Parts: sequence; structure tokens; C-alpha cells
Amino acid sequence: MVTQSAIRRSPKVTIGLAVDDLRLYRCLMTISLRAAGYIPISVVDGFDAWLIAEIVEPNVIITDLDMVTWGGVQLIEAIRLSRNIRVCHVPIIVCSATQDALSIQEAFDAGATYFLSKPIDISKLCRLITF
Repeated sequence: MVTQSAIRRSPKVTIGLAVDDLRLYRCLMTISLRAAGYIPISVVDGFDAWLIAEIVEPNVIITDLDMVTWGGVQLIEAIRLSRNIRVCHVPIIVCSATQDALSIQEAFDAGATYFLSKPIDISKLCRLITF
């Protein structure tokens, strides 16, 4: 069994968080992460994703904006304010059906790295996460 501390200590392990309250999109994000060589961790909301990110120090986070407990913007803000240098600079890709200019700008203002509109284009997402 692989423990969290073993994952954190191994420089060869790349972890990606897939954050969405809809299972279908978490599955698509997970497939993309696996295809790019990441160990995916699937998370239902932004608050849990933030807690997990502080522990596992992911190499990339893919998140939706509209979720129940914490939305994507709250997650991004919390990640960018992290005191952990390995967490606060992680690339964050927003994949959202919300496409109005204000929401997109709000995501970038919070610290999003990229924004993709849903439905998710898996090939495009794979290209982004293999940067």
C-alpha cells in the first residue's frame, strides 16, 4: 500500500487533483491525468481539494468553478495563499460550463493558470497538463 508520506517523498511521482461535483467530469479529468502520467486524486468539492492539496502537494489541479461547499475560485484563492511553496505555485486549470466574461476574469484574478470551457476537450486538456 502506498502511503501519503511515500507519495510526498518520491520525486518521480506526479499527482493531479480532479475537482468537480459531477462524477462524469471528474472521470474525464482523471482519464486525462492518467493519460499524461499523473496519479489522479478525485475530489468532489473545493474545500476537500484544498485540504488534500496541503497534504499531497499535487503537480497540477483541474477544477470546476461551481461546486457545493467551496467553488473553484475559493479553492484557487486558498491554494495561492498557502504557506507551502510546493502548493501555492501549482498550475491550476479551470474547466467550467460557466463561460461569462466576469466568471472567467474572476478565476484568473484568483490565480487560475488556464481556463477551458466544458464540455471538456480531452486532447486539449492532456496537452495543457503535459506542459
